[in-house]
Amino acid sequence: MTAAKALICSIIGPSGKAGEVLAAAVERASEMLSAEGDLPIGFQWKRDLFCAMGEEMQKKPETLRKAASRASHKVYNTLRKDRGQMLEIIGAELREMPAPASMMTYLAYYVRFGEPYYAFMRRQIHTAMYQ
Repeated sequence: MTAAKALICSIIGPSGKAGEVLAAAVERASEMLSAEGDLPIGFQWKRDLFCAMGEEMQKKPETLRKAASRASHKVYNTLRKDRGQMLEIIGAELREMPAPASMMTYLAYYVRFGEPYYAFMRRQIHTAMYQ
């Protein structure tokens, strides 16, 4: 089981095909993050992730994107009910549902760096300011 799949299962439990697609997208995105937390310049979820996944899985990229979006909404809805878990994984309390790409980004940071997205960003800003 990948780190992304374990994370998603810890949030929403067994999640079927949509959860597997989300986990695969998050895992790939986490691998693309640089040590400083940057995605490649010009990164696009559909082009850079879902098209490649579509070729490997023999599915349409749009079908995969929609499945990942459904699962990311489920992740948000579950985290919204558990403030502590949301703070642990994202690092902030989100009052509105983020775009699926944003949720996938938050999860990718947690998988790659083992810390919440917002905590990572605060640390990066602090480091940049005092160097």
